[in-house]
Amino acid sequence: MNILITGAFGNIGTTLIEALKNEHLLTITDVNISVKNESQFDKCKIKKLDITSFDECKEVIKDNIDIVIHLAGTPNPNASFHDVLNLNIIGTYNVFMASIGANVKKVIFASSAQTIEGYPNDKQLSENDVTKPGNFYGVSKVTSEALASHFANETNIDFIALRIGAFDELRKTNFKLNARDLSAYISPEDLSQIVTKCIDTNFTNHFEIINCISDNQFKRLNISKAKKLINYQPENDSFLESGYKFDK
Repeated sequence: MNILITGAFGNIGTTLIEALKNEHLLTITDVNISVKNESQFDKCKIKKLDITSFDECKEVIKDNIDIVIHLAGTPNPNASFHDVLNLNIIGTYNVFMASIGANVKKVIFASSAQTIEGYPNDKQLSENDVTKPGNFYGVSKVTSEALASHFANETNIDFIALRIGAFDELRKTNFKLNARDLSAYISPEDLSQIVTKCIDTNFTNHFEIINCISDNQFKRLNISKAKKLINYQPENDSFLESGYKFDK
């Protein structure tokens, strides 16, 4: 497959490049391109892309791209509305519209567990729960999901929203996450598996939301749908990796 990744030099992007580059032809894009280890990207086309420019999105995505993995945007849960407006909302709209205008078959994009962060911490949430963002970052991701649902209804393109939890936060914090973040944790290995399976799955519905966390002892998000729909088989448990042991 010819796959284009936006925001490819971020934490999730670099993880996915490593997972996908031997099986697919990757075009990796970012607004800031700084290659410190060229061997990491030796099988990839590298292009500069500012997603706030529709013309740039259109120019980059037109080149025989089968699948777009859209990661670009600000990931800050404390961002103001104006911070998320251009990157997370208008930028996502530009990427989606450019994909529709090309021959793209599938768009897999980073949504977030922040879409439901307004619920109490002791409630486990499925993809069917009404969105309740707790911040403007979450609002921007709800908007992205709404745009994807609309475009999926109007086209034959699959739009897959990945509600990603606390990505790789165990290692970043030296295994000192609080209970809430442990419950929402997803490892790089498990997220790579989800994306790979989303690439390979033939979806019946053109729009799907998939919760993305590891097989944590206590789960903020219900991952039953992911297990059934894409045969997700998570490998990691944040609580066990942090030294917690519970009687079964």
